[in-house]
Amino acid sequence: MKALGRNGILDRVGKFKSQEGKPIYRIWMKPGKLELEEACPFLTKVPTENRWSCRIHDVKPTICRQYPVSRKHANMTGCPGFDNKK
Repeated sequence: MKALGRNGILDRVGKFKSQEGKPIYRIWMKPGKLELEEACPFLTKVPTENRWSCRIHDVKPTICRQYPVSRKHANMTGCPGFDNKK
């Protein structure tokens, strides 16, 4: 990500240590805080269409490429791209 100039992505990744001292990463943290974002900060509503768009699609992390695992997973985690209230 750094090589691609995408520090904005890395600013939202928190690195912590497990009890065993192994690294644990949490996405999407509020920059400079120990708080999680309510939703992906890079997902934006396309105003002229009934859909959502990823602003970092070309360089998004693997975990994002695999999300959501299923529609149930999307609904359970509050993914706005799968909002049943439309």
